[in-house]
Amino acid sequence: ETLQNHYNSYIFQRDMDECRSEGIDVTEIKCPDNSLCLSLVSDDATGVLGVLDDECRLQTGTDDGFLSKLSETNLNKNPFFVRKPTMKDTFIVRHYAGDVQYNVSGFLEKNRDTLKDGFKTMMREASN
Repeated sequence: ETLQNHYNSYIFQRDMDECRSEGIDVTEIKCPDNSLCLSLVSDDATGVLGVLDDECRLQTGTDDGFLSKLSETNLNKNPFFVRKPTMKDTFIVRHYAGDVQYNVSGFLEKNRDTLKDGFKTMMREASN
């Protein structure tokens, strides 16, 4: 989403500015704006990654709790977030390239910053 946002604002805008300088009318060309989708993914307070990190910090955090909080902050507030009543443990993000359905089962476990015991031991025993 970040790359698409950069492409939209930098490349499209730059090309339109060049066309204008050459006298080509580009007033009808509208660049897609995915800034709300970018916010949905990356905002620290309400975005998928921010809410996921917050839920992981809780000792009692759950996948369902993550989905509930994500829905509370985005459902009917961000047009790029979709959750239907029939969707028990999934949500949809309307990415620039199309809708993607995410199943939250295992999200917290995958996101927790856990290190393998062997790696922890190696780091403790390292002298440098």
